[in-house]
Amino acid sequence: GIAKAGSNLNTFGGGDALQWAFHPSQSLKYNNSVSGAYGSGSVNGTVYGVLLDISAGTLTYFKDGVSLGVAYSSLSGVFYPLLSAVINTDTGQGTARFARASWQYGLAEYAQW
Repeated sequence: GIAKAGSNLNTFGGGDALQWAFHPSQSLKYNNSVSGAYGSGSVNGTVYGVLLDISAGTLTYFKDGVSLGVAYSSLSGVFYPLLSAVINTDTGQGTARFARASWQYGLAEYAQW
């Protein structure tokens, strides 16, 4: 997800007013500890993406390259990546990629980045 400076990093993702997060295992999005239904279940090997469109003020998540729709809108200001993990699987593994060159699924409509 994303967070603003000053957010509480000792809470779960989306646990305070300065954090916006998606919990795929629960199919829920969170902001300020308030959840809402979003997306569908997760299985091992699923690839999730996050798109913060500052110009439009929207936050959208992707599952295996397919948009799940806008999760949050009316966003503005400076944001930072937010990654929180609750390990409840046998493998306890995950990968975070921040370099465009290593993306498994491209976002052709945003190729100008």
